[in-house]
Amino acid sequence: MLPYTIETSDQSNLRKIFTIGFSAFLGTVSTIPFERLKVLVQSKTNLNSKNLLDIHDIKNISQDILKKDGKMGFLYSLRIVCDRNITGLISKFYAFDYLIGLLPEKKDQNRDSLKELFEVLGVTFLSTTFTSIITNPTHVIATKIQTEPIGLEEKRLPLFIKLTELREKCGGHKIFLKGLASQLLFSNLLAASELAGFWYLSKYLDWRYPDSNFVSRTLLAVATASALSTLIWHPLDTLNIAKLSQTFQGQLQRSYLDISKEIIQQRGFGSFWKGLTLNVARNTIFNSIACYYLLKLSIDFQKAQRYQEMVQQEKANENQI
Repeated sequence: MLPYTIETSDQSNLRKIFTIGFSAFLGTVSTIPFERLKVLVQSKTNLNSKNLLDIHDIKNISQDILKKDGKMGFLYSLRIVCDRNITGLISKFYAFDYLIGLLPEKKDQNRDSLKELFEVLGVTFLSTTFTSIITNPTHVIATKIQTEPIGLEEKRLPLFIKLTELREKCGGHKIFLKGLASQLLFSNLLAASELAGFWYLSKYLDWRYPDSNFVSRTLLAVATASALSTLIWHPLDTLNIAKLSQTFQGQLQRSYLDISKEIIQQRGFGSFWKGLTLNVARNTIFNSIACYYLLKLSIDFQKAQRYQEMVQQEKANENQI
């Protein structure tokens, strides 16, 4: 996603893992209240689907959490979500880094930009698929914990007891593969659209504001691409949460088409976008934090700035000729 002429900084694997893990931890702590509220909004069936901003629903659920669980109720499931996000970001980074190294080296400055984008999209698809399969069990566990009723005393039980009950109630270890199909689809479409959006937004910002700060332009492109991508693919996340919620309640397994019909009949078409505001906030903040630390880890900002100045000088020379 960055110019191939910029050399990556030579960091040890231990420092890479620490930096990626820290960025995932910081992003998770910053966004865990949004995730708890998002899952509760998506899983409740008695909310007003006409209000796509969810402001009224978010206010009521937040007051309920504060009243019954206190401020710490917003951090509920923090540990398992941290495990999921840290494992996911590290595995995705190394899978992407390994696969991108298999591509032929790009030394030609006049290379086909669109072809390069599709190559990176292919790498993103493989790395995202690998990461989704690894983290799906923790995603199921986190969703189970987050959908538990507010104020429920049983939620304070040790995690291993909850996992035992979950396996016994929902059909053994296969429960940890539930929702994998929709999670794979959602994760890949989201990652592909984020990458494509970032690709073109960064090129536009480079052209429109060439003298602005490199890091600021990159973070703006990441945040905008994350928000737009979440807006488009959020219904798939809603379907995934609905599928898992019905499984936790011991209901008969149904197809995604049947679940979609039920959502439309009971709550209206707008229910597919319940929790959108929270999901946009969560993804935008998390991706921006992760992007900053990955940029700091992967490239030398001074080299990037010198590269930018060199390109600008070459363009100025071409214009004079």
